[in-house]
Amino acid sequence: MPARSYFRFASVIVALLVTALAGGGCLTPPTPDMFFDLFLEVQPDSGVKFTLPDTGQIKYRANDPFIKMEDITDVKQGTVDVPVGGGLPLVTTPCVFFYFDSVAQRQLQFTTSSDNFGKKIFLCASDATHTNQVIGVRPIDQTVANGPLFVFIALPDVHGNQKKFDDYVAQMKEAVDRVQKIKLRK
Repeated sequence: MPARSYFRFASVIVALLVTALAGGGCLTPPTPDMFFDLFLEVQPDSGVKFTLPDTGQIKYRANDPFIKMEDITDVKQGTVDVPVGGGLPLVTTPCVFFYFDSVAQRQLQFTTSSDNFGKKIFLCASDATHTNQVIGVRPIDQTVANGPLFVFIALPDVHGNQKKFDDYVAQMKEAVDRVQKIKLRK
């Protein structure tokens, strides 16, 4: 084979490799449509002031999250039985379960220690309809040392509407899955 043919063959191979490598960048998952983090409640008149969307209560959260979305490995929906007191039966309430990587799991255990009993954890999200809004609440009533953290969704349009709840949790799960795929590519 003449030298000119070798050069043309090598040029084609290089062009194919460059195309393949450049095309590999196109396989990066799209960024999520929703972003969310977990924040700890702080004393009144400190941190970020906000109003809970379902109750209208004014609360304060820390400026920085104690767990970021990229540390969340999975999201699932479920229910928990909530005691309402006074001898009344337990109320089964829908919630979202969050699963974490090992670093975030340790941070969760530290944050939910007895020093913070009585405070709340706030789920703050930004999506097409919410901008940095608290959309979920979890009272700290026990140390979460192992396993998921459940959070109640605090959006009035989601309460009592199973389809909206299902869709919202599916959107959160898709967002976490996309972030985890992006992290794996780094």
